[in-house]
Parts: sequence; C-alpha cells; structure tokens
Amino acid sequence: MKKIFLLLFIQVFVYGMDQSMKEVIDEYYPQYCQLLEAAYGKSMMSEGGREAIDFMFKGLSIKGKKALDIGSGLGGVAYYLANEYNMKVTGLEINPWIVEEAKQKIPAKLQNNLNFILNNDNNKLPFEDNSFDIIYSKGVLCHVENKQGIFNECYRVLKPRGTLIINDWLSPKKGKWGSYIQRLVELEGLTLYAETIDGYLKFFKEGNFNKVEVINLSKQYALYNEDIVKKLNSAEKKKNFINSFNEQLYIESIDGYDSIAKAMHSGEGMVIQFSASKK
Repeated sequence: MKKIFLLLFIQVFVYGMDQSMKEVIDEYYPQYCQLLEAAYGKSMMSEGGREAIDFMFKGLSIKGKKALDIGSGLGGVAYYLANEYNMKVTGLEINPWIVEEAKQKIPAKLQNNLNFILNNDNNKLPFEDNSFDIIYSKGVLCHVENKQGIFNECYRVLKPRGTLIINDWLSPKKGKWGSYIQRLVELEGLTLYAETIDGYLKFFKEGNFNKVEVINLSKQYALYNEDIVKKLNSAEKKKNFINSFNEQLYIESIDGYDSIAKAMHSGEGMVIQFSASKK
C-alpha cells in the first residue's frame, strides 16, 4: 500500500515539472542508485568519498554551521558533514523516492541535524531569505539544463558573507561532450548538459556573487574513477557485484568508470570546483 501511495505521489509531483527534471527522476531509479553505491560507498552518489568532501570545504570554518545540499541524493555527503562537523544540513531533492530513502536512513544520533525535502522549482527555493551559512552541490548541476535560477536563489537564501560551493562536471565546449563522456551517457542512459567554465562564471556574476575561486580537480577525479575500476576488478568485489546485479551490468559499470577516467585525463571532461561569497 505504501509503495502504491508513493507511486501516485510521484505522478502528482512531476506533473507540470520541467522536462529535464522528469528525465533525472526517471534515470535515478532504485537499481541505478544501488549500482552507484556499489562503486562509491553506502549512501554516496558521487566519487571521492570523505577525501573529496573534506576538500570541498577546505579552509572554511564549517563546524556547527547551517548548510543546504542541492541535489542531496541518498544523503551521503549530508550524513558525513552532520556526523563529522556537527553541521545542520538540509538536503534538497527532486526525486520523491530518494528523499524518503534518505530520511529513513538518517542515523538516530543525527536526527536533529538532518532534514531532506522535495522541491521541483529551481527558480524558487522553499526557504526564507538569509537562511544558510553554506550552500553546496556536488556533481549535480550537470543534470540541470537551466541553471541561472538556482544561482539567483542561492544568493537570496544565503546569509550575508555566506559561501556557495559548486563541484560539477564541465566540458571545454558548451553543449557538447567528447566521446568518452558520450560513451558514459549511452551506457547509463543519463541526461547531462555540457557547460563551460566561462558559462559558470557568468552564472555567478549574474547571480551577484563575488570573489569566485576556480579549482580544476579533473586529475584527482580521474584517479578516483581509476580506483573504482581497480576495486571492482578485485575477485571479491566482482563476485559480489555480479551476485547483486548481473554480469552485463558489471561490464557496463567498469566501462563507464574507465570512460570517466579517460575523459578527465584527456581534458574532454572536467571536474571543476567553484566557490563564491555573498556580498
């Protein structure tokens, strides 16, 4: 009965939604998210684990701060920040079943630090002005076709001198991915919008942010994906993966992570981290 109710709720929730959002909801179905966890770790939906999360906030005083996670997925980043830094994190997601999954898996000791909510309007975040010390997003906005509204809203809901951190996949050419990322898109059935560094800088400028810093993390993320391939190639991981899914999905996963690593090494795909402050 609960599953039927959730399916009906999803149908109502996506009615009138932006097409790119509908595509992301369809693409991030339960088994696909389980495949990501098999590679990235429990509740994680992007690579790098603790090392990558700590680097995102390097040099910032984040203990006890109030944060917004845009595209929080299964909650892995938010769980880590709440546990390690006592942060109060609100996760924002467009996928109803993922929100419910993240809520159900909140550790008991972190119940007062975490909240996950639905939102399907990038041009209107459901928060008051000046609500958060930090807003961050890791590997998410490449799924969003029209990004400017998010930047404008992030500025509005950030506190004065608050920080926005965006970690995302970019391309040297706007609107076009190279062959390796295109291979990943075909293997995993994903919708990814290719944006450039200059495009992102324009989003920050028009969103009224200042002091924008840019770090190219492509080589590090290439290594993260190479490590995933090595891990999945180990006899034990291979056996467990095939038992949990099937051999075809195993082969496709290896191919996909290898393609990401090659894209990052070649420069046809990039992982870029931006940080900026509210005036």
